[in-house]
Amino acid sequence: MVYVCSSLLNPCLVERMKPNWVITFGTGIVTAASLFMFSLTADSPSAFIYMATGLVGLGMGLISPIFMLTIQSSVQQKERGVAVALNTFTNTFSQTLGSAVFGTIFNLTLLSEAKKKGEGDLNFNASFSEGHVPEDMVSEMHGILASAVHAIYSGMLLAAGLSFAVSFALIKRRKSKSKEYQYLKHG
Repeated sequence: MVYVCSSLLNPCLVERMKPNWVITFGTGIVTAASLFMFSLTADSPSAFIYMATGLVGLGMGLISPIFMLTIQSSVQQKERGVAVALNTFTNTFSQTLGSAVFGTIFNLTLLSEAKKKGEGDLNFNASFSEGHVPEDMVSEMHGILASAVHAIYSGMLLAAGLSFAVSFALIKRRKSKSKEYQYLKHG
């Protein structure tokens, strides 16, 4: 919901800011949301999780439409279909790869934490509501799951921070190239 609403704000922002600044602003919001998620604990109120994921949606809603327009405007008209298809493929591939990588991180952290606590035979697929898991083990499992989720948030923070750094570096690079061009043009 927040993603859609923020993507509707893009025309207003593009009128006031350059598209590359909107992208950097969006990646900054995603990085801040990632830091917020990283700081969450197992005891954090669920409202904080909703706020953090809403911030991710806000940032991604700012980034995606502008990114698509930037890709389309950077190629000739006869190549736009290929550029859009490549962007769509890259997004889908990245989502698939990200799911696999973060799923692996989650599972490895889960197993590692369970072994550290000597609870390697826990059944995380058991139904908690039907009493299949003893009450004393539920809190242990809760802590182990929280550690695995925190590992995911750590990876998310790293990826978001790198994205923000790259988007900011591209703005700096573009500024220096435009100054160089103006110097060459006006001598």
